Amino acid sequence: RLQGDWSSDVCSSDLWNQDELQKIFRAARKLSPDMVPLCVFLLNTGLRSGEGLAAERSWVDQDRKLLVIPSNEFWQPKNGKPRMVPISDSVQKILDHDCTHPTILFPNRMAKHFKKWPKDKFWKILEEANVDGHPHMFRHTYASNFLQKVPDIFLLSKILGHSHERTTQLYAHLLPGHLARAMNAVDIAPNLDQDLDQTG
Repeated sequence: RLQGDWSSDVCSSDLWNQDELQKIFRAARKLSPDMVPLCVFLLNTGLRSGEGLAAERSWVDQDRKLLVIPSNEFWQPKNGKPRMVPISDSVQKILDHDCTHPTILFPNRMAKHFKKWPKDKFWKILEEANVDGHPHMFRHTYASNFLQKVPDIFLLSKILGHSHERTTQLYAHLLPGHLARAMNAVDIAPNLDQDLDQTG
């Protein structure tokens, strides 16, 4: 399936669990330590891999603890306005300690933006970790964990920068008890017992 072109609900096979994520981080630390901050960043922001590679320090609003993401090659909002992504503690640590470039968050060896995802490095990391997947799974895993703690699919759509509601709806089934939560959401009944008492 093509990245961003999901024809069915996101399922558990499109997500990494905590154990798999730790295996990926350990493998990255062993084989390509420079990939660890990028992987942690993608996992904790839900950014597309291309957005992560394009990320700049000018996007960081430390006062509000937000990433302010402008329209870019990978995301072009119809209204042209930037989107806001909360900065987690894990992301803040990366921003505080990985300052190898004055403007680019994740520069390549030539101190420039990566032109494409470093797939050879990443596939070797997944092989070492004995974990299946692809970089877009960081985004899916973010969405799943977000909904478990903040069951607000509209807010998620704003953070992920989805232009179509149907794209975000692919995550709807990941809401904890998403149908059970709807039970008695609206439960307005006439107080017939009281009325009967008065008429009796």
